[in-house]
Parts: sequence; structure tokens; C-alpha cells
Amino acid sequence: ITGLHNDDEDNFLVQCHGTKRVCLFPPECHGQLYVNTKYDSGTRCCDVDVFNPDYKRHPRFKDVTSWEVVELHPGDVLFIPAFWWHAVLTTSRTSISLNSFVSRPLERLTRGLWRQMLDLMHSLGYRKGNCVCHAN
Repeated sequence: ITGLHNDDEDNFLVQCHGTKRVCLFPPECHGQLYVNTKYDSGTRCCDVDVFNPDYKRHPRFKDVTSWEVVELHPGDVLFIPAFWWHAVLTTSRTSISLNSFVSRPLERLTRGLWRQMLDLMHSLGYRKGNCVCHAN
């Protein structure tokens, strides 16, 4: 399982072997997705498990009305626009997929510089312990 998150770049998800289920939510759903403060470079993460939601802990998730579920099979390519929320579940015993992230030159300059600055700050202690890369 890849938990619910968004990326700051466009993404082509290529399914090579096995199958996956991808749940997609447009950017305007962020108020119902319980975005957390964990640091992850180029990504914003959410607390909701879309494949097994806990409506007592996340009652606003019931209010999401705009979302799509896509089943990927070998040879399928899914385009996930930047800032679209998505979660991925492997639905076969094994699965191999490739991601290709793409940014236009101006996006690479603006978002890329911001991400590099945050990565440097993180390496110096910013949000260490509240991130996806270091144990809490």
C-alpha cells in the first residue's frame, strides 16, 4: 500500500507486472482528506486509509464526492497530474511499476528550488522525527 498523498510534479505510473488499484482525488478535496504535517520531499501526506477508512477518526472523509478508482494491468499507463491526491494498493501477489515524474522548466525552477531548500533544512534537523524517512 502507498498511502494517500500528492506529488508536486506530474506523474506517469506505468504498470509492468501484476495489478494495482489507484484511488484518485482532485486537489480541492484536501479538506476531507486529513492532510498531516509529516515531511516528505515533494509530497504532502494524509492520515486517511482510503482502502479501509475509519469514519470515527476521519468523519469528513464521508463528504468526499469526487474521486475515481482505476485498476491497472500490465501495459497500462496512468497520468496523475501534480497535486492530485492518490493512494495505491497492489491487488496481485507481485507487482512491478515505474514512475516518471515530469515538470515543465518553470515548475522545475520554482518547485525544485523550494524542495531542495526544504531537503537541506530537513538534513539539518527540520521536521526530523515528524517525517517519512526517519523513525519516530
